[in-house]
Amino acid sequence: MCCRYWADDSPEIREIVEEMNRAPLLGRWKGVAEAGNRTSLAGKCRDAALEDPRVATTGNRTSLAGKCRAPVKIVISGEVRPTNVVPVLAPDRFGRRAVFPMQWGYSGRSLLINARSETAATKPTFREDWRRHRCIVPASWYFEWEHICREDGKKRVGSKYKIWAKDESVTWLCGLYRLEGGLPVFVVLTRETAEEIRFLHDRMPLILSGERIDDWLRPEGDPEKLLHEKCPPVAFAKETDRASPNLEQGTFGITVESAGSQENADCGAGAAPHH
Repeated sequence: MCCRYWADDSPEIREIVEEMNRAPLLGRWKGVAEAGNRTSLAGKCRDAALEDPRVATTGNRTSLAGKCRAPVKIVISGEVRPTNVVPVLAPDRFGRRAVFPMQWGYSGRSLLINARSETAATKPTFREDWRRHRCIVPASWYFEWEHICREDGKKRVGSKYKIWAKDESVTWLCGLYRLEGGLPVFVVLTRETAEEIRFLHDRMPLILSGERIDDWLRPEGDPEKLLHEKCPPVAFAKETDRASPNLEQGTFGITVESAGSQENADCGAGAAPHH
């Protein structure tokens, strides 16, 4: 799965951030951030604190009703968490690659942050976005926590690891996006994990090589062909920061992967991604 990633200040990512800073949509996000909160179309809130996120698995959801509304936080480097607004690559209205500020997570009965690449084409929540609204999330690496099975059958969280594309200067995470209230939001796609990191988790983000980015982004492209490509080699290292999701205390209003049926919102005005 993918519930945290890191963006450093490398020249390639810095160039992407600079393009995002010129995007008209950034002013709208800043306006939302200055207002102090964002109300989703479903009337639910997004929790932005996430200091100890309790990440739910599919089928174990908690309604966000009654919780505080989440402030918007724009992040250009460092550790990225669900609900953050970050630079994301997507086609513009002419189908050309561009950078847009997007918030991580689809609104629904709970916040959706991941989608399974194997089933996104058929699920009501994701199928239209799979066909026409694909994006790329630039990361230096993503984080995963070792999942250890206890004697009673329950899982506990072990060490925190950072994982990156071994032969790429940027780890390109594949995602889907849509507009909610005229502002773009995204989810990260996942796949079966690579053999070398299977000891950590059975899912990982869908990662492409840099040369395949435009093939993925093109609205008229065929994402199914890219699914069958071998995952780029990955490397991993243990991270010293051990802060981790709590898998034993229920959900914090987040669904890691879902097959829900939330419909897409109407498109808003402004220089938005291809819709």
